[in-house]
Amino acid sequence: MREEDLLRLRWVADPRMSPDGERVVFTLVSVDIDADAYRTELWLAEVPVAGASPTAPRALTTTGRDSQARWSPDGSHLAFVRKADAEADAQLHVLPMRGGEARSLTSLRAGVSSPAWSPDGSRIAFLSGHDPARDTAEAKKPKNAPARVVTHPEFRWNGDGFVDLEHLDHLWVIGVEGGEPQRLTCGDRFKESSPVWSRDGRWILYTTDRRPQPWFGQPVEDAEVRAISPDLTLPSDGSDTVLVADIAGPLGPFAEGPSGQLLAIGGIRPSPARSYDQNTLLHFKGEWPLTHAIDLAASLDVAVGEGISSDQHPPRGGGDLPLGFIEQGNAAVFVHAHHGASQLARVDLRSGAIEALTPADREVIQGDVSADGRRVALTLGGLTTPGDLYVHELGTGTLTRL
Repeated sequence: MREEDLLRLRWVADPRMSPDGERVVFTLVSVDIDADAYRTELWLAEVPVAGASPTAPRALTTTGRDSQARWSPDGSHLAFVRKADAEADAQLHVLPMRGGEARSLTSLRAGVSSPAWSPDGSRIAFLSGHDPARDTAEAKKPKNAPARVVTHPEFRWNGDGFVDLEHLDHLWVIGVEGGEPQRLTCGDRFKESSPVWSRDGRWILYTTDRRPQPWFGQPVEDAEVRAISPDLTLPSDGSDTVLVADIAGPLGPFAEGPSGQLLAIGGIRPSPARSYDQNTLLHFKGEWPLTHAIDLAASLDVAVGEGISSDQHPPRGGGDLPLGFIEQGNAAVFVHAHHGASQLARVDLRSGAIEALTPADREVIQGDVSADGRRVALTLGGLTTPGDLYVHELGTGTLTRL
């Protein structure tokens, strides 16, 4: 292997199962040697019928600047984000799966991320740092970034650059047919992440840390899950939100289940603060606000929601670890890291029994659970392959490489 071979590597990122579990859309990341940049394109893979060989995946887009594909509830469209050019802000687009060109829905300065479909497929929630009061047509970006006066201990993140307090990510919603996007939240001190629609479509759930100075608080990590109505006509600074779940510690990725159930990765943080605490899998039941959770992984000394440190994870394209309810809400799947591996696991919510579903010498890098809970799309890596695309059949345990 030579140094130029590194430029020929390609990565599968952000696999997403179609609602019927028959297709997987993913972001293919490659290197554009001439432009000295990464390319991100949307590709589609078909899940073969039992006993059949997989067919070759095919490209859906070819611009080199597309990512974050999300299926509509009926599988007829994809929402995704696209940059018009390398310097442009990513905007929300919708692609019909029966054929045709993608339609642009937004043109917001500061861009768009994390699209999430409403259950009826009529609206899409997303995150954007756009501020209508500041980002007017007359307000032009400076050619060179101005000097910064740092006034907060948290001022820069790896991969994201400097924190722009005037353009923090807030929740927005827009109709699939277009129109003016509606800003739902605002503020220069707080931001939102991980938007997900409630099953009944009445709320948009998200995670946030509403403390004004969290870096000086106890516990240091203390994100919570809140909800907001998608029908607000004026953006809220937090007074119109509803607390969904909160503990004395962080709540990260989460999934809503039947009968008021909620899965979340996080954990109670002791006082005084320690340099590191392992996250676990928390199971909430009951009416909002949820403040008591069952630790489903208490019997295991594992880091839930973590992978292994590797320089062969997709360098662009995004993606999440699989987390969700299966078997009509009686079980769940999640990912944990243990002894140099990262495995997909199943937990029985009645007995608490946990079983590993993927080999102990592999790493689950990213994935997604199908809406019917039958299958999980996985980017699975090992010592000889950085990360191939697989589908795991939860009923039979079959692992098929696509």
